[in-house]
Amino acid sequence: MRTMTKTIGALGLAAALVLTSFTGVSAAKKEKKSQPDTTVTVEALKAKATCTAAGKINVSFSTAVEWSEDASALLIDEQQNEIPVQIAKKANRSVVVKGSGMTKGKAYTLSISGLKAKGTAEYGTVTAEFKAKKLKCKVKAKKIAKKVTVKAKNTIIVKCKGKVQTKDVTVQVTDSNNQVYEAKMTGKSKGNIKIKVSGLKKGQKYTVTVTGIKTKKEANYASISTTFVTKK
Repeated sequence: MRTMTKTIGALGLAAALVLTSFTGVSAAKKEKKSQPDTTVTVEALKAKATCTAAGKINVSFSTAVEWSEDASALLIDEQQNEIPVQIAKKANRSVVVKGSGMTKGKAYTLSISGLKAKGTAEYGTVTAEFKAKKLKCKVKAKKIAKKVTVKAKNTIIVKCKGKVQTKDVTVQVTDSNNQVYEAKMTGKSKGNIKIKVSGLKKGQKYTVTVTGIKTKKEANYASISTTFVTKK
């Protein structure tokens, strides 16, 4: 009888040990499962950005992401100047950012903060580089009148495809030595913008940049920049 009691007691102890061991393994698995997967960190998250002529930046990510409530975007050019932008639409693998003031063909760096790879612990910042899409425009140099010399006063006509729309326009004209000339828009007609410039010289190459312009094909106002040569 004592032998049977000892046997039953031993079996009960063994069962208890097995149950404790199983419970411990299950708890460990549950704890491990609840922890975030940090195999893809924010630093390893890759982003690809493309820009449209309307000033819309489409960004796609290498893996699914999660967003914080205070997610934001920052856009800077090659001279570290900040360009106003804002996040328009967020998705689990992409984001749309809208802005204005980008110059055709120039390189920009976009930084997006407040996101993380799905399942990871910490939010961070991802960056992507791109070039602004070119707007097809051409420039013609033209005198204001025959009585005005080229050195004193002249006008340039910026001709774009389609009817031009403007908002808070600014104009800058520079020469090959980056000297800035006083310039302002004096009128517009259909696809033409008339700009008055002071101090231009004959036979010289200049660059004109107009900010706050678009045609019907673009959704947002942007910048165009192109070169022209005055007549000798």
